[in-house]
Amino acid sequence: MVTLDAIRGPVAQELEEFDAFVRRNFKVENELLSGMVDYILSSRGKGVRPLLVLLSAALAVLLSFLYEKTKTACSRLFRKQKV
Repeated sequence: MVTLDAIRGPVAQELEEFDAFVRRNFKVENELLSGMVDYILSSRGKGVRPLLVLLSAALAVLLSFLYEKTKTACSRLFRKQKV
C-alpha cells in the first residue's frame, strides 16, 4: 500500500519551503488568532492542495523534458532518413 509520505517524497523539500513561507507570512500579533492560525496550518488536510500543485508542477517539468528529448531524437532520426 502506498503511503502519503511516499507520495510526498518527491516534493518533500518544496512542501517544507511552502510551509515555512506560509508560517512567515501569516504571523498574527493577537495570541488567540495566532493559536487559530497555528492550528489551521498544522492540519495536514490543508496540505493536500499544495501537494497536488507541487506534484503536478514536477510532472509538467518531467513531461516537458521528455517531450524535448523525444522531439530532438525524432528530428535527428528524420534527418538521417532523408539523406
